[in-house]
Amino acid sequence: MAANLEIFEAQIVLAGEFLPSLYSPEWFGRMGLLGEDDVAAAIGGTEGVGLLVSSQMTIFATNWVHVQVIPNQLTLRSQGAPGPAMHDLAQGLLTSIDSLVVRAVGLNYGAHYRPDTMAELHRIGDAIVPKGMWHEAFPSAEHIGLANLQVIMQPKGDAGIIDMNNDYQRFFVQPSAVVQSGIYLGINNHYRLLADDKSVANGSAAAALIGEKWESSWRMSAEAFDKIIERALKAS
Repeated sequence: MAANLEIFEAQIVLAGEFLPSLYSPEWFGRMGLLGEDDVAAAIGGTEGVGLLVSSQMTIFATNWVHVQVIPNQLTLRSQGAPGPAMHDLAQGLLTSIDSLVVRAVGLNYGAHYRPDTMAELHRIGDAIVPKGMWHEAFPSAEHIGLANLQVIMQPKGDAGIIDMNNDYQRFFVQPSAVVQSGIYLGINNHYRLLADDKSVANGSAAAALIGEKWESSWRMSAEAFDKIIERALKAS
C-alpha cells in the first residue's frame, strides 16, 4: 500500500514594498529575466491566466511560472515541477532593482498525493488527526474528518511561545483541491529580514538568502512530506 505523489509545486513569496505596474512581462524581458517566447506567452495569456498590469496588481503566466504582484507581496509560483529557473528568476529580479525593500521571504512547497484506495486516504487522515477524542466530544456526529490542519514549528522561542516576528515553518494538511480523493501537504518556510516598520533597501540580501536556502529547503520539504505520509500509513 502506498500514496503516490502526483504533483509537487513551489512558491517563492517576497513580502515588502512593490510597484505592481512596473513588473510587466516586457520589464522581465528587458531585464533579461524572461526570454522572448516567455514574454510573448505571458502577453498572450497562458495556462488559462490572462495578462493584468495595474497599479494595484500584476498577474501573468508562462508555461513554467505564474507571477503575481500586489503592493506588499510578490509571488512566483511554479507551473509544473519546479527547477533552477525559479531560483534564478527570483535572484535576478531581486538584484535588478537597487531600492527594493523585502521584509520576509517565503520558500513554500506543496505536494498532492493520491492514495491507492479511499480506505488508505482515511487511514492517513485518522493517523494525523485521531478521531477518538472528537467522537467522544461529539457523540452524535456520524462522520468526523480532516479538513485543514496547521502546525507551526520554530527552532527557538521564549517560554515555548511561537514568535511570528522571527523565522518559522508552517505546515498544512488538507484534502487536495486538484487530485481527486487526494491529500495535500504544504509547508511555508518563512525567513524574516526586516521588522514591519523598517524600510531598508535589501534586495541583494534577499537574493543571497534564496541562494543559500533554496535547495536545502526544497529537499527538506520533500523529505518531510514523504515521511509524514509513510509514518501515517504505518501508524494507522
